[in-house]
Amino acid sequence: MAERIHRSESQYAGGQRHAEHLELGRAERQQHHVVLVLAEAGLGRLGLAERIGLVLAPPLIFPAVSQGALGIECRADDTVTRDLLAQLACPVTTAEVLAERSLLRTLRAGCHAPLGVWCSVEQQQLTLTGVLLSHDGSTRLEQTVCGMTTEPEVAGQQVAEQLLGCGAESLLQ
Repeated sequence: MAERIHRSESQYAGGQRHAEHLELGRAERQQHHVVLVLAEAGLGRLGLAERIGLVLAPPLIFPAVSQGALGIECRADDTVTRDLLAQLACPVTTAEVLAERSLLRTLRAGCHAPLGVWCSVEQQQLTLTGVLLSHDGSTRLEQTVCGMTTEPEVAGQQVAEQLLGCGAESLLQ
């Protein structure tokens, strides 16, 4: 008999708290799920953080490139809007996104590539890890580079070059 994994499909911020509560209640009533995947933040907001058995985070699982970053576009000649948006910009997030996107671009990979990344910044040091998997998950390549937040794209290029040196090109076919 196959065991069942259930994942909450609610991804909308407005309904997340309610949806997680409903999913947890439904899983408890049905009592046949082996695994229930819900948002860690949502369970914390509900006061249910103690119920979390495993957090899916690096090095176990890596998010996609720029996952969780919000990009806002405006017209290049709209200086008023650009000035307003500049106040919202986070320099750390910008450095992380630039590093991650540089990795993706250097690999010439797309959004469907089996690529995960993790970028963190402490003081002025940026650490970028890239993980590339074969489509069946049997091969895993992982590389990490430390660089400066002033040159995030260099870190992305270096991780990509290291992955390519380990055989990444064949996994991207």
